[in-house]
Amino acid sequence: MNGYYGPNNGPPPVPPMQYGPPPVKKSKLPWIIAALVVLAILLFSFLNKQFSPQKTAQRYFRAALLGDWETAYGYLEVPEGSLMSQAHFLDTRDADAETAVTNLKVQETGSPAAADKNFMRTFTAYYTVKGESSSRTEEIQLVRQQEKNFLFFPKWRVSSGNILAKDFVLFAPAGYEISVDQEPLTPIRKASDRTDTDDEEDADLSTDDIAATGIDGYDTYVENIFIGEHTVTASAENMEPGESAFYLSSDTMDYYKVETLDISQEAVSDMQAIVQEFMRLTYQGALAGSAPSEEYLGYWIQEDKDPERLQSVRESAEELYQDLSSDLADSSYYDKIQFTRMDFSDYQSQVNETYNDEQGNLYASLYVDYRYAYAYTGTSTSYQGITSKEDRDSSGEDSMSVTFRLENGTWKIYSASMDCVY
Repeated sequence: MNGYYGPNNGPPPVPPMQYGPPPVKKSKLPWIIAALVVLAILLFSFLNKQFSPQKTAQRYFRAALLGDWETAYGYLEVPEGSLMSQAHFLDTRDADAETAVTNLKVQETGSPAAADKNFMRTFTAYYTVKGESSSRTEEIQLVRQQEKNFLFFPKWRVSSGNILAKDFVLFAPAGYEISVDQEPLTPIRKASDRTDTDDEEDADLSTDDIAATGIDGYDTYVENIFIGEHTVTASAENMEPGESAFYLSSDTMDYYKVETLDISQEAVSDMQAIVQEFMRLTYQGALAGSAPSEEYLGYWIQEDKDPERLQSVRESAEELYQDLSSDLADSSYYDKIQFTRMDFSDYQSQVNETYNDEQGNLYASLYVDYRYAYAYTGTSTSYQGITSKEDRDSSGEDSMSVTFRLENGTWKIYSASMDCVY
């Protein structure tokens, strides 16, 4: 059959079994790892470039020069502070936007030492503005931050030194509540904290020293604040609320002082009522010929850190009382006079001045107009020993000056000038 096996002769013979390892297929894993490494290197290089100081400077300049301050704020190194929010920043920047900046080129400038270059870099923007023939330049400094981008890449921020004043000093009269751009502030030092030594050294202080040591009668505030226009609102007990604006032109501005508010009409009415009662009591005691009462002396200030000043006020109170008593008893025509009526009315008060002393005590100087009317009986005796009496009366207008000091929430007299109406 010649080795032929047909359908009738059965299956073809099975070849003998062969033994040994199967053929090895080449793995793709090394190629995948290599590709991933290359991709990681490329990604690292890309991200490192994106977070480089050059890119940060370019992004900041593009945003700032086009007036996109919301984006620019995100690149700034902003210190902590009540006035350091994005909203406060935008309020001072809206008017500074450029609208047609072209030919922007950003280059690194300066030549810092190699060690410093790892922490601070300087960049300058060269650009033109539509309608101007000459180009402009603007310089910024970038500061390396402690935190990183994506755990690996240095984070750079624009130093805010040229757009804010650090530790800017504001002064406000003692006890005022102030807000800057609707942000309530807290004083770091109150006027009452100042010592007598501070007062003695104030005479020779320079402007910088004043900002550092304070002003007599003023609370001291220290805040980081953006350069630009700001609104200050102030309020205090017995004062009318007030609002003022100031423009912080540069980080070299020394300080800002909040002006004294006007005394409220309610406080003026309170002081006028005290004047009326004070005059009634003073004339009543003087007409009776009695010594100054404790009630009378209670209208005057009772407390002061300076014992000599307190004693001086006490002496002034007694002198005013004695002068009035002497004037009411004096008569060049009659041997004796007996007052039967002494009335005061139609008081009108005007505030001449308000101020705070070195300890922050509030003073208000009043000029008071009033009408008076009195009646008396004059008794005289002739050389012949004949006694006669005469009833007289008078009326008119007069005025007095009185300076009050607020003491524990109550107005007390610090000084007074009051002539006798008789």
